[in-house]
Amino acid sequence: MSYTLRPAEDPDWPEVRRVAGEAAPWTGDANDGWLALRRTFGGVRRHYVAMDAGRRIAGYGAVEQDAGEDARYRMFVVAGPEPLDGGAGDALFERLLDDLRALRATSVWMREEARDAVLIGFATERGFAERSRFEHDGMQIVVLEMSIDHPAEP
Repeated sequence: MSYTLRPAEDPDWPEVRRVAGEAAPWTGDANDGWLALRRTFGGVRRHYVAMDAGRRIAGYGAVEQDAGEDARYRMFVVAGPEPLDGGAGDALFERLLDDLRALRATSVWMREEARDAVLIGFATERGFAERSRFEHDGMQIVVLEMSIDHPAEP
């Protein structure tokens, strides 16, 4: 299936919340807090929705940079319920990677629940490596990081 990507807009948030719930149903109301943070983030951000052929939102992706972080960014890829591979997840990941290169990022990180084996597998297959694990609010969290390659300039 092919997906159309466009910048996320305020009216998209209810559908982004729906997709987040489908992608990780065990998170429940925690998605509301995550979504509130995405909506109010004040740093550098590029974020998109992936729309299927029926113009329904099938995924959300973002890169964000906090003040003082230099060339290190955080990535989010949320797609569900179809597989990330070959679906909205791939389309979002490739777009975000292009943005990271344009931003001259040197690295990108993700923080995911350890039980989200699908997303962690998706990230590691694309070059992310586990950097640490910790417990937060009774959940095991995995931090993944990837260096960003930049094509040689002619």
